Amino acid sequence: MNDYVDVLEDWHPAPVARERVEAQTQAWLSAVDALFAQISAWARGHGWHVDPDGSTMLDEEMMQAAAVEATAQPVLRIEKDGLFALFKPKSPWVIGARGRIDLYTSANVFLLLDLGPQDGDAEWHLLHPTKQDRGVPFTPELIGTLV
Repeated sequence: MNDYVDVLEDWHPAPVARERVEAQTQAWLSAVDALFAQISAWARGHGWHVDPDGSTMLDEEMMQAAAVEATAQPVLRIEKDGLFALFKPKSPWVIGARGRIDLYTSANVFLLLDLGPQDGDAEWHLLHPTKQDRGVPFTPELIGTLV
């Protein structure tokens, strides 16, 4: 048999450490909360209606493998003059990033990726899903240009 096939047949993934997944989950939820607080403060200060009451479940394969319970993560919607922006977190486990939030606006769909260092603060970047670049650093002030 082929040497590569032999190696693959004998390979078994290492078990996922529950504590690590729990820590990543909590770090993700904290980063999302901090971002949403920043967006909400900006939005209220600029006359937007803020609806912070939505949620979506976080129940990723990594969590299931580590026997970490599914948990609610916040969804944020802001509205003004018939325009809206809906921030819906997807996952902290994204290749090349520390997490992803989908941003739906009245005009388009965008991605927010946390491109910060593994053990550092979140660094949110705004990307258009069809463009292959690192996007631009996200600030709440950009919202007015996206809706």
